[in-house]
Amino acid sequence: MKRLFSIFISTILISACSSKQAETSATKEVQVTHGKDNKRLTESVEIDTATFNIMKALLEGRKPEDLNGQNDSVFSEEGRLEYVVLANDFYGASIKKFFYNEKGQLVRLVGFNKDGAIAPFFEYVAIHEQDYDQQGHLIEERFYDAKGAFVGPGSVPPILQLKYDEHGNKKEITYLDANRKMYEGLTRIVFEYNEENKLIRKLSYNAKGEVVGEERYQ
Repeated sequence: MKRLFSIFISTILISACSSKQAETSATKEVQVTHGKDNKRLTESVEIDTATFNIMKALLEGRKPEDLNGQNDSVFSEEGRLEYVVLANDFYGASIKKFFYNEKGQLVRLVGFNKDGAIAPFFEYVAIHEQDYDQQGHLIEERFYDAKGAFVGPGSVPPILQLKYDEHGNKKEITYLDANRKMYEGLTRIVFEYNEENKLIRKLSYNAKGEVVGEERYQ
């Protein structure tokens, strides 16, 4: 990302002189209250009708919109990342939307194209889901294409499973295919810690159980 700034949207008021004008006007005025550089600002801006309609759909919870900028991160009032407007739509998606559970944990990430349809944001990945244990540890990640099927072989495996030790340190990542069988190629990463719970070594294994990579940390 070449540039990144945060927009905290607290209020978006959509107004028009009349319902007839709202349907036919080429531009519409909206009042946006946002924060930038730790300063709050409310301003009126004119936007085209297409953007107006997409913003209205967003407020109704049906569809994301493009907030007239690239590499923009849009946050909720609670400070949660809600959208990221991508620098380009190389893979298909122009925006990513983040979904959270009642605990505030990220559970779903979905890519959308400019028409509001689900689209990939990296290779064939259009939907990324995550599960947590009762302690709040991320224990599984799943990757789907735009049709909701597990992604095929590639740099992103269909399923990742994570395990932790008694201290809460991540100790193992396992790569699984769509049938939850061991993934071909890189299948497992093991993390080793010292008595102070500091990561000292990371080992990568293939499907035969052979070490194919090692990283040491001081």
